[in-house]
Amino acid sequence: MLTLVPPTSTEAVQAAAKPSPLGLVPTLVIYAVTLLGMAAIGWVAWKRVSRQEASDPQYAAKLAADDERVKTGIFAQDFAPRRDTK
Repeated sequence: MLTLVPPTSTEAVQAAAKPSPLGLVPTLVIYAVTLLGMAAIGWVAWKRVSRQEASDPQYAAKLAADDERVKTGIFAQDFAPRRDTK
């Protein structure tokens, strides 16, 4: 069983609570690198999906068929609000 015991000396508490001498700069750099990394991953995924869609000759026909089914209301029952009749 793990028990957490708080430090008994005030020096340990002060060392843990000591602010960074650089202030918020390290935190902002971490956030910026994280956001840029996520954007890069999203861009790579978008490019791969776009390339895969462009190489599928039936993809445009599938999208057009889906649009037609939505326009004609075939899926209307799937998205209609439910009415409880009791």
